[in-house]
Amino acid sequence: MLTGHQATILNHICGLPTVGKQAKPKDYFYSGICPMSKTPVPMHRDCPLYVKGVSRLHIRINKKQFNLLSRHYGDLKGATIEKIGEIIESSITEFVSQSYELHQSPPFGSLAKTAIGSQVVFAVVYFAATLSIEPGRKPVARGRDETSSDDIYRQHPQLAQLLRTEFHSLVVGYSEENTLYNYLPPFPARIHSFVYLCDESERQRFSKSLDFLSLLVKAPQGSDELTAACLRYLAASKEDKRDFLVSGGRELSRLLAGEPQRLNSILKKIRP
Repeated sequence: MLTGHQATILNHICGLPTVGKQAKPKDYFYSGICPMSKTPVPMHRDCPLYVKGVSRLHIRINKKQFNLLSRHYGDLKGATIEKIGEIIESSITEFVSQSYELHQSPPFGSLAKTAIGSQVVFAVVYFAATLSIEPGRKPVARGRDETSSDDIYRQHPQLAQLLRTEFHSLVVGYSEENTLYNYLPPFPARIHSFVYLCDESERQRFSKSLDFLSLLVKAPQGSDELTAACLRYLAASKEDKRDFLVSGGRELSRLLAGEPQRLNSILKKIRP
C-alpha cells in the first residue's frame, strides 16, 4: 500500500494525468477512503493511492496508461514506498543522491531504484557520507560539555541545515515493459529524480539473474566489499539463502577466473 506522501506516484512513474472531474466508465479506477481527510478518493483498482491532505481527487486512466501502469506495478506491488533521496548528480553509470534526513542513508550494498520516463533504473549503493553543505568547509567539534552527540544537535538545531547526507549508487540494470535488462540504460537519470529502496519482491525479481555481477565487479567504483555486501543483501530476500549465495559464488568464479586472490576474498565474505 502506498503512503500518503506518494499522491503523485502515478504521475512520477507513468505520467498519468489527474483531472478535477468524474472519470467515464471506460476509465479504470475505484473509490476508497483517504485516511487523512476521511473522504472518498478514487484509487486504481490494483494499486491503492492514498492522498494526503486532498479532500477529493479524480484520476483518469485510459487503456494505454493502464497497460503502462501494469508494467510498472510489479515494481510497486506490496511496497510501502518512501522516497529516500533525490538525485543531485547523474551519469550513465551512476548517480549521487542527497538523503532527505540527515545521517539516514541506505545500507551499503543495498538495491535502489529511480525512474527515467518509462524505465526503472536499478543501482547498488556503494558509498555514503555526511558532510558540510558548503564545499571545502568542515564541521567543528562542539561536544566538549555534552554527554552524547544527540545533545549537540539539540543545542545546535541549525546543524541540520548546515550538513547533508549523500549516497552514491552504481547502475546495474534497468527494466522496461516488464523486461529486465542487466546492462546500462541508454540515458542517465534526471537531476531531482526521486530515489527509492527496492522492496523484497523487487529484490527477488532483480536477482533471478546474476548477470548484474559483471557490471559490479568490473566497475571502477566497485570493490570486493561491495560485491559481497550486495550478494548478502539480496540473499536476505531469498527463501534459500545458501543456494543463492552458492550460485553467486559460481558466477563470480567464472567472472574472476584470472583473479584467484580477489575471488577468494569475496567468497570468504559471502560464505553461507
